[in-house]
Amino acid sequence: MKTDLYDHIPLVYVIGSDERGPVKIGITARLPERMRSLQVASAYHLKVFGVRFASSRPESGKWEVHAMFRRGAQRLENAVHRKLRELGLSMHGEWFDLGAADALAVIEKVGKTVGPRAVSLTDLLGVDLSGRADPAMEKMHRRLMHEGLAINGYILQQNGT
Repeated sequence: MKTDLYDHIPLVYVIGSDERGPVKIGITARLPERMRSLQVASAYHLKVFGVRFASSRPESGKWEVHAMFRRGAQRLENAVHRKLRELGLSMHGEWFDLGAADALAVIEKVGKTVGPRAVSLTDLLGVDLSGRADPAMEKMHRRLMHEGLAINGYILQQNGT
């Protein structure tokens, strides 16, 4: 199964130069490319502090991973941005005046209360859908596992851990 992280499942990311903030909260299906474009525009070394996945329901029974996660990530990102603006933490665009851990906590909280639910990389990799009757669900599960491992590897390498 091909995974080069250039056509990855969409996700919500938290990026910044310092874990104390400020942080950028956005969505991408191309994390390495997004990091490069942000790094070029930043005077500080940027790190990925976390990613979260959010899936919407399939349209008309189609288990199309990219579309489901794109819609879910967009809904989650919009709800998180709205909440952070309400709290007066918006700086400029998608940059917010809070630390990385707090940003991830807000994403989790908003995902639980507003939806769609935010799923961490650890949660995603811990899902076991094997043995399901639906072959499309099994195919989606295999792709998620494969790509989740690739994203985890990229983040570890990028952050030097």
